[in-house]
Amino acid sequence: MQISAVRLPRNYLDLGMERTTMDRLGSMVVLAGPNGGGKSRLLRCIYEAVKQYPLPEYQEFLRRDVFIRQDRVSAMQFKLQETIQELSLGSLKKQINEQERLIKRNEETLALVALVELKNPRNEKPIHHYVPRPVDFADPFMQVRHMTLAAADQVRKEVGFEPLENGCLAYIGSVQDRWFQATHPQVTIPDDEKTLAVAEYQRLRDDLKKLLGAQLDRNLDGAPTLWGRSIPKAGLSDGQRLLLQLAVA
Repeated sequence: MQISAVRLPRNYLDLGMERTTMDRLGSMVVLAGPNGGGKSRLLRCIYEAVKQYPLPEYQEFLRRDVFIRQDRVSAMQFKLQETIQELSLGSLKKQINEQERLIKRNEETLALVALVELKNPRNEKPIHHYVPRPVDFADPFMQVRHMTLAAADQVRKEVGFEPLENGCLAYIGSVQDRWFQATHPQVTIPDDEKTLAVAEYQRLRDDLKKLLGAQLDRNLDGAPTLWGRSIPKAGLSDGQRLLLQLAVA
């Protein structure tokens, strides 16, 4: 599923944004602008629009439901004209108001389709809200080892960016440790586990090389290093920290 167009009304979600139209979006979109220019607000708006977007099966259900309820309202309005008893009149009017309320709710939900255009929409939406922000990475060598391994395991198993603040460097250290053990001549492990450990580390090294232009290495204490220094002390810029997260994700 890919977002191919965005058409947000003015002040959507009361975030002070102007009317926003983005057509013919490709598989990668770059938002550029000064601090405070609205990039994060726009990403939040798009995320909410996609999250609320009624999927194809649900759209069909809503349309059918609106059609059925409109028929009910017409029948009750006709019956209302022929009813004389005040008790019946009150009951019919209450039923009509309830049906009209539900019709309006369904029509408002269907109107959300206009906010975003999805290419190849499926009946599921695997979306993750991630607004890039610099973070101060937790140094895994200042943590208890089992906490570090737990943080690394969370990054390895979960999808998304949420676990990266505490688990990013822990994951790098874990992958490097596994590679180190797998390639050590005195460690005996099954060949398939060795192959997986080496491949995982090589993939991580390749991604870091492409994104940061730096070689991932290891110091005497077993800490992962970039440019000859442990990563927390490598002086990474905000942008480099974000690229590090992407390499791990």
